[in-house]
Amino acid sequence: MEELNLNQQAGTQGNKKKFNKLYAMQLATIFLGFIVFGISENIKGPAIPRIQFDFNLDEKQLGTLLSLNALGYLIACSFTAILVRKWGIKAVSVISFASMILSGVFIYVSHTYPLFASSYFFMYIGNGMLEIALAILGARIFVKNTGTMMNLSHFFYGLSSTVAPLLATGVMSLHVFGHELDWRGMYLVMLSLCLLPIIAALRSKFPGDDLPHEDRTSLKTLTRDPAIWLMVLILSFGVVS
Repeated sequence: MEELNLNQQAGTQGNKKKFNKLYAMQLATIFLGFIVFGISENIKGPAIPRIQFDFNLDEKQLGTLLSLNALGYLIACSFTAILVRKWGIKAVSVISFASMILSGVFIYVSHTYPLFASSYFFMYIGNGMLEIALAILGARIFVKNTGTMMNLSHFFYGLSSTVAPLLATGVMSLHVFGHELDWRGMYLVMLSLCLLPIIAALRSKFPGDDLPHEDRTSLKTLTRDPAIWLMVLILSFGVVS
């Protein structure tokens, strides 16, 4: 009997360690995700003057390029939730990170404005997918101390947003094999940091993907709830502001 109790205690401790490791990977995915999200959004500041000079862009072309940010988000909002339902949040998270790395490669090899604009647009589609994926992950994982954990997540976003322009300036001035990285190499290096949350996501499991579709609240039911519309209105005004 004593030996059985010892085995049960050992099994409980093993499960606790496994749970802690799993939760650590989940947190790493979210926190690192917010870090690279903040970086990808805020490295354009030091790069824009050089981009404008290299492609000889006028203000209209530059404004169109920057508007691709919002357009990429808008398109990502139209299909990301569908992909999450079909493939699961883990797959969509990895895809969003990988698409940002791939966009960094495209930006690095782009030497014409149409190719660069397409690569830039592709990056912001991945950025929009990532923001939605991180929101879903946070809602599923932060079931306790939700406010504190969301504040901590956005702390990492704010921190990376603050240091991103400084890092971008420093990386652009680096020389590798006698060649300056410049803004193309900077985008490649900074977006390659998405490898870190990919590793964390692949080593983790996320709740909610195994929930049967019949157990989910239907869109028709949600649209009849006035509280949902009020929340959408509040969030929309907040984002617009």
